[in-house]
Amino acid sequence: MLQLNKILSISNTLQGYSSVTQITGGLSHQCFKVSFVTKPYSLFLKIFNNHLPDTIAWEQQIQLQKSAAATGFGPLIIEESDLFGYIITEYLTGETLQQSAIPSIDKLNCAVNLIQHCQQLPAALPVFNPQLIFNELVEKIDNTANITNEQITQIKRYWQSLMQSLDIDETRYVVNHGDVNFNNIFVADKHTWLIDWEYSVLAEPEYDVGMCFAINGVSPDDQTSLLLPSPNTTQNLAPYIRSLNLDKVTRYFKISQLINALWFFNDISDSVHAVSDLSIKQQKQLLLTLLDD
Repeated sequence: MLQLNKILSISNTLQGYSSVTQITGGLSHQCFKVSFVTKPYSLFLKIFNNHLPDTIAWEQQIQLQKSAAATGFGPLIIEESDLFGYIITEYLTGETLQQSAIPSIDKLNCAVNLIQHCQQLPAALPVFNPQLIFNELVEKIDNTANITNEQITQIKRYWQSLMQSLDIDETRYVVNHGDVNFNNIFVADKHTWLIDWEYSVLAEPEYDVGMCFAINGVSPDDQTSLLLPSPNTTQNLAPYIRSLNLDKVTRYFKISQLINALWFFNDISDSVHAVSDLSIKQQKQLLLTLLDD
């Protein structure tokens, strides 16, 4: 906790804090709720664990998050430091979309509505490079994953089949959040906020939708219900849905499924959390299922 103690001592915003409660902790970052006796609110502190982008990329992310906050669907940034690797924002009350009891199709409508708003933001960001991401992930597959060389060859062939039919159009690039997980959406009093912008990139609009489907395990029925004209598609989403190339949504969905599975197998040995044998088997089975499709 040396990094936390250092930040608590140097941050003007956090002076006079009364308690610090860890919310989450992982390989890339730790999150805390900071409370005060003399203030009627708490703050959210996110500390990055040696996974910081360069100064330019950091500033791009901060500016994007400020734009989202100004538009009303991102938390307000109060203090940040690329030197010490932290961001302090307002603390959001309420529940995550994952915790919400609303039907799954309503969760999906909410998530895609945020994606639509996100893609209207102006921003300078890195361009999504799926081939580079794939190459790095395949190189770093952990030995404990027990994936054979033959299976790695199959994975590479499957990847090539996806990429060859993608036909990326750079003129359609927009801001993509890159991690529209239901756990990254807060809901309170009919208002929604999107958090965790670290994976934001410029990409075709279908990428964020496909990644959203993959990362949330959205069922084929719910995907179809959202993308094809139906009573389940909210009126304000209809024009956006019509603008999407549905074949590309499917292609990005499959690309995202594979990327997410490979990310899992890169994190096994380095993760600060225990990974169960059952989880490993489930992810390996997902990989094998993708190769069989």
